[in-house]
Amino acid sequence: MALIKCVECNHEVSEFAESCPNCGCPISISKNKKNANNTYSVILISCGERKVKIIQQVRKITGFDLSKAKKIADNLSYVKTNCSVEEANQIKIL
Repeated sequence: MALIKCVECNHEVSEFAESCPNCGCPISISKNKKNANNTYSVILISCGERKVKIIQQVRKITGFDLSKAKKIADNLSYVKTNCSVEEANQIKIL
């Protein structure tokens, strides 16, 4: 069993885990942290009580209409793919 570092908290996690037990970050993000093009994907993992605000931000980031943005929020799906680390970190802050 190999251990990988979580991209969020730097905690060592089994490569077979679905998410980091320390911070909850999906391990698929850690496994794909660096690829040949140094591009990243931003995945919505929780809306909590801010669902309306999240939908507004998804619309702003993606340019999607209300129904597509709502679908992303409902399904906790990819918000944006193939973005730079700077762009991914900026989206994460929102």
